[in-house]
Amino acid sequence: MLAAYSLGDVIWTLLIFLAWIAFLGFGFWLLIAIVRNRAVEVWVKILLVLLIIVLPPVGFLGCLAFWLDTRKNRYPRVWESALRQSAVTGAAEVHRLDGSVVIVEPGQRFEP
Repeated sequence: MLAAYSLGDVIWTLLIFLAWIAFLGFGFWLLIAIVRNRAVEVWVKILLVLLIIVLPPVGFLGCLAFWLDTRKNRYPRVWESALRQSAVTGAAEVHRLDGSVVIVEPGQRFEP
């Protein structure tokens, strides 16, 4: 019996086992990332969890698509809010698009 299980079969079995472990680990990480995201509404979180329980591959792909969409939409808001601020909390150098640099002291207002 042992002679029928070759080294290639052992390697193939280990690769499949490790792929399943990686898939499950990625799925749990993705699920935790979605649940911890405060921008996502509760009913969407419940729907994604139920989808993962009922249809795991479809649920994981849905979670991945949803997570990528939330990541894509988050960064413009951060940059827009940073550009709207016109006061600094500490000494800073403001680099303008025309190449000039403005030194701003703490609490001082500047024109962006």
